Amino acid sequence: MCQFGRGLGLPAIRSADSSGFGGALMLRFFTGLLIVVGLGGCAAPPLTEDQCTAANWYDVGVYDGKKGVPPGKLQRYDNQCGNFDIAPDDAEYQRGRKDGLVSYCTAEQGFVAGYKGQAYYQVCSPEAEKTFYPQYVLGSELNRVENRIFSLESDLRLIDNDLSRYDRSSKWEDRRYRSWQREHLYSRLHWLYAEEFRLRSQATSLFGQTHLRPRISRFGSFY
Repeated sequence: MCQFGRGLGLPAIRSADSSGFGGALMLRFFTGLLIVVGLGGCAAPPLTEDQCTAANWYDVGVYDGKKGVPPGKLQRYDNQCGNFDIAPDDAEYQRGRKDGLVSYCTAEQGFVAGYKGQAYYQVCSPEAEKTFYPQYVLGSELNRVENRIFSLESDLRLIDNDLSRYDRSSKWEDRRYRSWQREHLYSRLHWLYAEEFRLRSQATSLFGQTHLRPRISRFGSFY
């Protein structure tokens, strides 16, 4: 689900006039621009002429770099601003994006990107990728395991509800089949819980629990 503007870390405005009406107008335009470019997976309206004019392309590049945005994003800006005969400052954008990638291409941000289920566009240098990518894989695997657990636990709740209903209606055949399903899901869940615990322990030893989602299993244990 797209949440416009939520959690956007807006960089500082780089403008000679940062006060009064001109500064306020620039802030509105630049904030609107960053909301557009920062939500890569969301349907976003094209940039307006005011946004193209007001954009500081170094700051846009830094923001995109910190998000691991592929270099092709600049072509989108070129196309949209070209409608108003405005050309983005490619050199400033690339300089900012390069600086932003320094923050993105780290072990911790690799884990965060993988754990959030974000795509990796091979934007890190070969040297930085040696640090980034193994933790990206760790985060991706933990995200996959936890999502599978959530799904199976939801299935178990449905089965438990059915079994309660079948007890009252005496549908023995249905009850036996659902009981078999429940035992099968329990077996799979126990393996997944162990795998989740292993992966979370590995992540915690590297980055603490700052980035981990709280987990309470259906059995009441918290980790």
